[in-house]
Amino acid sequence: MLESISAAVVGGASLRGGRGGVLAPIVGALFITVLSNGMDLTRVDGYIQQMILGLVILATVFGDMKRADARS
Repeated sequence: MLESISAAVVGGASLRGGRGGVLAPIVGALFITVLSNGMDLTRVDGYIQQMILGLVILATVFGDMKRADARS
């Protein structure tokens, strides 16, 4: 579930609602899949993988907040 949420958020879906497309979440899912596969291949522990995905979500949400503040 964490990977699907992070794929949508990284793909540009705003957590506050609004408009969205199809291509951006697909690119986000591709990014998260490559990141997860890379961590599996380098034998990163599962708990560390979840923490890294959480940090990716936090960074993306923070960037979305900054972008929304810049628009207003």
